[in-house]
Amino acid sequence: MLAGTARPRTPVAVVELVTLTPRGARSGLEAFLDEAAATTFGPDDVVFVVGHEPRIPQLVEAMTSTREPPLRNGEAVCVRAPSVDDLRAGKGVLEWRGP
Repeated sequence: MLAGTARPRTPVAVVELVTLTPRGARSGLEAFLDEAAATTFGPDDVVFVVGHEPRIPQLVEAMTSTREPPLRNGEAVCVRAPSVDDLRAGKGVLEWRGP
């Protein structure tokens, strides 16, 4: 529906992470961050993660140290943190959630 209406200012790299798939041998925040660290992104980069229940809410809980209600279909969340270390420590902040 939005195709062709919004263009990123810089090229966008799409990286598939096994830790977000239902059959991923490893799951959880540490596995996700370890696998994501194997890709190249910097401290000011925005990382957009697409996934499903229960992996995404589990990651949000680990990153923010707060439990949120289950995601509805098509719902998104935004978590912000000054650093990956803050995410590891559960110090991320849930900025928003919604469709």
